[in-house]
Parts: sequence; structure tokens; C-alpha cells
Amino acid sequence: MGAWGDKGLVLNELERNEEVLKCFNEVILLDQSDARGYYYKGITLMQMGIDQEAMECFEKALKFDPDLELAKKAKKDILVSRS
Repeated sequence: MGAWGDKGLVLNELERNEEVLKCFNEVILLDQSDARGYYYKGITLMQMGIDQEAMECFEKALKFDPDLELAKKAKKDILVSRS
């Protein structure tokens, strides 16, 4: 994920969600197949209560890395919260 991903992770710890989204958008812009970029963007969206977009990010993450357990769990968490 590189420097943008590292910055996004630090900003996430500070709960600066808008800035985190910008960072992971840059990660994805630089590598549209970066599964972790989509995963972390999805986590941020989930923290912001934007579950539908978060779900789409987790699905994209799994498209590029079907074994990414964190994305599978996050998807499940959203589905459970909806029921």
C-alpha cells in the first residue's frame, strides 16, 4: 500500500475519517487491484455508518484477494448488523 496506506492507517488511529478516505482513495488510484486499500476504505466507511459503500469495498477487496479473511469478517459484520 505504500506511503498513502501508512498515512491512512495513522490517521485512522486518530479517527480522522475524511482524511483516511482520501489516503485510501489514493492507494486505490495508484493500484486498482490493491485489496487491502479497498478493505481499509471499507472499514473507514463502516466506521462512518456508510455500510452500503463499505460492503462494495469489501466485495472489491475479495475480488482481488479471495482469501482476505478480514474483508470476509467485515462483510459478515455488516450483514449481521442489518438483521
